[in-house]
Amino acid sequence: MTTRDLSGDKEVQLFVRKTLLRALLGIAILLVLGAILFFYFDDEIKTFTHWTVNRFGFAGMALIVFVADSLITPFPPDIILVIIAKSELANNWLVYVGILGSLSVIGGNVGAFLGRKLGNTRWAKGLVTLLSRGDEKMISRLGFWAVVLGAATPLPFSITTWTAGFIGMKKRLVFFACLVRIPRYYIYYVLIAYSDYLGQLLG
Repeated sequence: MTTRDLSGDKEVQLFVRKTLLRALLGIAILLVLGAILFFYFDDEIKTFTHWTVNRFGFAGMALIVFVADSLITPFPPDIILVIIAKSELANNWLVYVGILGSLSVIGGNVGAFLGRKLGNTRWAKGLVTLLSRGDEKMISRLGFWAVVLGAATPLPFSITTWTAGFIGMKKRLVFFACLVRIPRYYIYYVLIAYSDYLGQLLG
């Protein structure tokens, strides 16, 4: 059900294009905003990131990523990537980003599990329907590929995985789709870390 060919479905194609457009827009905003902030407020950002690392440690930030990708929260886990890029943790970013990506995979599967267990409750179903802007039917049709899109883009990942749980997507498919989070975290980290150069060009 989740791997059938839907390439000829115009409604599906429209949904995919809309999702990718949102993703590209989100990436562009992330790059430009990061470049501007890093160029004009680099010292302040470094002060904040060092304070955060000293206050919470990597373990605390990893827990934040796990919770953000397990539950439906407004917190974008990419902020943790900014903190790593602008702190002493950048010296071992390959390890730290890999751990965060792996925790995100686990968090996505936990979200799908919660979606399966809470799918019949009115409040949970209403919340996901509201936040997904009615896209849950299309997620049901796309199945595996909808979770891949949610995992790869800056859009709220947990909404996609919770919806996958609601519609009863196979656990195996959810797991493999969530694995996209690992390369996604690496790619986004590199974009964030090197947005300094874009800031220098804008300056």
